[in-house]
Amino acid sequence: VVVVEGPSGIGKTALVQHFLRSARQTDPRLVVFCGRCRENEALGYRAFDAVVDALSDYLRGLPAAEAEQLLPPYLVELAKLFPVLAGAPAPLRVARQSPEVVDSVDQRHRAFQGLRELLARLARRRRIVVFIDDLHWADGDSGALLRHLMRPPDAPALLLIVALRSADHQVAMSSAAAAS
Repeated sequence: VVVVEGPSGIGKTALVQHFLRSARQTDPRLVVFCGRCRENEALGYRAFDAVVDALSDYLRGLPAAEAEQLLPPYLVELAKLFPVLAGAPAPLRVARQSPEVVDSVDQRHRAFQGLRELLARLARRRRIVVFIDDLHWADGDSGALLRHLMRPPDAPALLLIVALRSADHQVAMSSAAAAS
């Protein structure tokens, strides 16, 4: 995990984008998924919305057999949080569906586990970077998902880069902690 922290306008995003461009040129196995939080966005899991959109696009671009091998358990629950995944890379298969979950806490946990497993499976084949910009605007659900993805043991082998304003760092981390 790399935290790029500083005041507004200092060039955090430009610095990370420069790094990512260089890394892509040097490593053809590198896959980058980027997201950004926005202050007035009312979307749940807003830190991951664009990340999962990019992940879905990536899956659609793979040969069907390869994409099928990456699909995790709990894909149905994950697609409930991020509907863009419902059609990627192919229609959900009955074999991939888990039993109906009544408890919303259990459903959320399964969705989180689905994303964690999807990233872990992809990380076994490619090098992955996830970049989330303006994390200080993240919602509590994003914080909970972020903690679940990166917690030991066996967190996906990826580089997570987050950029946030230094003045807002404590606020973002406090709201993320309150969500757990």
